[in-house]
Amino acid sequence: MSVRAKRVARRSTRGKRVTRSAWSRHVEQATLTSGDDLLRDAKAAFDRIRDPALQMRLAYEIADTRARELCLAYKNVVMVAAGYRMKRAARGATKIEKTPCVTFVVRRKWKGKGPASQRQQRLPSHLFTYTGLDGAQALCAVPTDVVIEQGFSRAKPQAPSGIVADGEVGNATCAAVLQVGNRRDLVILTCQHVLTPERTLNTPQPLAGTQVVLLNDTSIPLALTSSNGGQIRSDSNPSFDVQLTGPANPDALRSALHGLSLSPGREYLSDKSSFDAIANSTQFSMLVSPNNPPKRVTLPATFVRYVANVQGIPYRFIINANGDWQERPVNHRLLIMFRILSAQKTEGGDSGSPIVMRLPGGKYTLVGMHIAGGIEGGFAYSYAIPAWLLFNWTQYSHLPPGATLAPVNA
Repeated sequence: MSVRAKRVARRSTRGKRVTRSAWSRHVEQATLTSGDDLLRDAKAAFDRIRDPALQMRLAYEIADTRARELCLAYKNVVMVAAGYRMKRAARGATKIEKTPCVTFVVRRKWKGKGPASQRQQRLPSHLFTYTGLDGAQALCAVPTDVVIEQGFSRAKPQAPSGIVADGEVGNATCAAVLQVGNRRDLVILTCQHVLTPERTLNTPQPLAGTQVVLLNDTSIPLALTSSNGGQIRSDSNPSFDVQLTGPANPDALRSALHGLSLSPGREYLSDKSSFDAIANSTQFSMLVSPNNPPKRVTLPATFVRYVANVQGIPYRFIINANGDWQERPVNHRLLIMFRILSAQKTEGGDSGSPIVMRLPGGKYTLVGMHIAGGIEGGFAYSYAIPAWLLFNWTQYSHLPPGATLAPVNA
């Protein structure tokens, strides 16, 4: 056959090439379903992890590093956290299943029905990550949970039980020794929104010089507030709602702390891994002031989840010289969320209350500081700053390098 005849034959043969749009749809669908064949083995690998602290660490790492991309990928997601799975129980209440998971916080619950474009927005039941297991790298599938944003959005700071600053009622978390150079002072550590209740917009620094007194006897001075603290910011940057007083009156301080006795050598949890190791099996206690009505002393609590980088707790900011105020959502680098186990709930004036674990002999280890309370699924919750951040001098805006801060018994 001549060359000309071959060309004519090729032109007369009918066929259809793959178009770019068809190729694109095929590859997209393959990408969306990739990993389906790996899920069973990855779930089994996660279940083979016998250490719940490692399971929680994997969930936390996903939430901490992938929150932004997951929020961009799924339009209904407003926040990503790590904690335990919540299961709906009888009469609409929820119970905690102590399975570490990644928690999607969403605007509303949705069953994933609708057109294909909407079904692609259905949240995954598991998220993949690698970890060392049985001497090798193993692909694990971390389960996910979905909760509605409502409980988070209603959380409130709870100052206005033992102290008063500028008319604001709160609780002293603990006594601490602050050492800067050769100077060593006994100070009070508590919430900044207790010691500096009047925050001016765009002025995140704490105020110094305010007299702090006992709630049950306002004639007894405790200390003056100091400028040592974090920043409460009205922008998207993380805040640190902690402030120290100046040198404190030791006798009055013992009364303000209501007999809190920290265990020597185990005064506080110094890192997240220490908390992960006990979170699954420990009942914690929130020590509220007996002077703050209604009369309460201890609220039993259990760990629910970590909330990293965001939370959006509304704080009041003064916006003009007339004293008018406006609420703005405030983000935090890391909060621990506890469920209150009794029928009681947190109250205004509980901010600053220490959250502790009880050790043999009646001593305590400080776990965190309560800064806000809320209701979710019919249960009361506490949002707390972890103890390992409370004593990290780099979190404080006015402490110089080399400064140390450590909890002590008053």
